Amino acid sequence: MSAIQSTRYTRPRNYARTYLTDRQVIEWKQTKGEKKWVKAIYNREKDTFTGIYSSGYMVEDVSIYTIGMIMAQEIGWKSCNVWRHFKTLTGESILRLDIS
Repeated sequence: MSAIQSTRYTRPRNYARTYLTDRQVIEWKQTKGEKKWVKAIYNREKDTFTGIYSSGYMVEDVSIYTIGMIMAQEIGWKSCNVWRHFKTLTGESILRLDIS
């Protein structure tokens, strides 16, 4: 592999539209320390999410990144890979649905 090539994975812009169904609920449960969670509901028509937080806060028509960064702030993190933390309601990771 040359110095120009990279093994870093780049998620395509249509990842959610390709691998998530309309109104699919995914969640991030933070179990260390204060128990917090966020549920994200996918809107395929708009290609956006609605986030519902354990604190009672809600955001609509935003990216999964925005929902995840709000959650990260709520638990005291500065940043995170939001795709790594969200799972389906059956517990399946959504990080790399393209290889499952």
